[in-house]
Formats: sequence, C-alpha cells, structure tokens
Amino acid sequence: MDGQRRRAFAARFWFPAACLLLGQGCVHQSALTATTEAAGQPVLDEAKDLPRHTPQAATCVAFGDLHTKVAADAHLPPMRQDEIRHQACKDYRQALKIDANCAEAYLGLGRLYQEMGDYDRALTTYEKGLTRLPKAVPLWYELGLCQARHKDWQPALANLKVATELDPDNVTYGKTRAFCLARTGRYDESFRCFRQVTSEAQAHYDVARMLHYVQEDDACRRHLAAALAAQPNMEQAKHLLAELDKPSGQPGKCPTARAGFEQSDGDKEPVAGAPDTDLIETIKPLHK
Repeated sequence: MDGQRRRAFAARFWFPAACLLLGQGCVHQSALTATTEAAGQPVLDEAKDLPRHTPQAATCVAFGDLHTKVAADAHLPPMRQDEIRHQACKDYRQALKIDANCAEAYLGLGRLYQEMGDYDRALTTYEKGLTRLPKAVPLWYELGLCQARHKDWQPALANLKVATELDPDNVTYGKTRAFCLARTGRYDESFRCFRQVTSEAQAHYDVARMLHYVQEDDACRRHLAAALAAQPNMEQAKHLLAELDKPSGQPGKCPTARAGFEQSDGDKEPVAGAPDTDLIETIKPLHK
C-alpha cells in the first residue's frame, strides 16, 4: 500500500474514530497527533488548542483496559510494558478524579497493581472503592481473590463470603470461595460451598482434587467414590481414581496438574504474602 492509499485509509477509518473519542474526552494527545498526521489533517500543536470537553469516566476506564491488555504482550520489551502500564494507571486515576464512585476504575486499577506485583496498593485500591461502594460485589470478590492469591486466608475467606452472600447465584464467586476453603483444609465447608453452585458429583470431585494435591489420598478416594455413586459415568473421577491406583513411581500425568494444582517442591503449608500459583491457575478458568 503506497503512501497516498495509506493516508486515504487512515482518513476513512481512524480519523473519525479519533474524533469520536475526542468528543467523549480522555483522548491522549500523542494518539491524536499520530492519527491526524496519518490522515493528512492539520496537527494541533498544543494541548490548549484541543476543544474543551468534559471527559467521561467510562472512556478513561476503556483506555486503561486497553493499555493493560497491550502491556500484557510478552513480545514487548519490559521497559515498554512498564511505560504502558504506567499510562494505564493514569487512565484509571483520571477516571476516579472524574467519578470517585466508578467501580470499574477501582477494579481495573486494583487488578493492574496485582499484575505489577504491588500487593499493598492493590489492597488499598479495593478497600478505597468499598469505602465508597459497600454494595459493589465485584470489589468484595476481587479483594478476597487478591488476598487468597497471597495466602492471607482469613481476610480472603471473609471477603469472599460477603461476595457470595451478596450474589449467591454467581457460580464463579461460589467456586472460588469453595476452592479457598479446601486450600485451607476446611473440606466439609468446601463441599457444602461447592454444592450450592454445582452438582453433587462435581462437588465431590473438586474436593477430591484438592485432597490429592495435599496427598491425603484416602480422603480423596472417599470423595471420588461419592462422586461416582452420584454420577457413575463421570470420566474425570474415573481418571483420577485410576491415577491413585497406579503403582508408586509409574509414569503418568497427574490430573491435578491439568486442574491447576501443579505439584510443587517443599512445604505445602500456606505462607502469607507469597503468591499461591496453584490457586491462581485453578481459578483462571472460572473467569472465562
């Protein structure tokens, strides 16, 4: 595509989009400059020349979400990823300046801090949001999930309980809380929590997976037997039971690894503050 055709393409598609975003507010000068140059339009030399519009918090959140997604590209140099995440932080903060009750901005900023490894600021962000929005269920959930990922189990379970009580029909919330209960050895409570959002067979199987992860295989077998009694053709339970029956040392893939409970070396006791990678990988499919 030659230069003239590129400019025509940009003028047709990108310049109108930039104008729309500018009308909504929260557009970045660098992006607008690049777009207008490509479209062959006059470039605004100074930010003061931009039309005066009241920005919208939702637009700023959209920019923050976009920058967060772009920064996750593993092909980008780490320094560039950091720059884009910094811009995403600015987007979310601008949204909160416009609307201090914007739940989506608190969520986006909190998640971004988690990705950046800034646990304390992530917690602070969620807590500030809940101070203003005590009925914002996703904030309760994300706060509890953040704490669970760092093995701060007591507050995590308390906050996840609030989320499930405010939205008892949410399967993701219920399963996350159930996994966390099992991760802390509270298997009976975990089963009851699973049972509220899934079938009896699936609830027994999910508890069995965690029991196998912590090498409590006798209890694991009991839950697998209960799962198969409720659903005799449950292939997942059959497969895990077959793994348990293999002679010690026989090669084979452990189904708990595919479930996100990768076997790890050393002590399996919870250590507050260290990310729980097993739990993170387990919960990821719940968000799809």
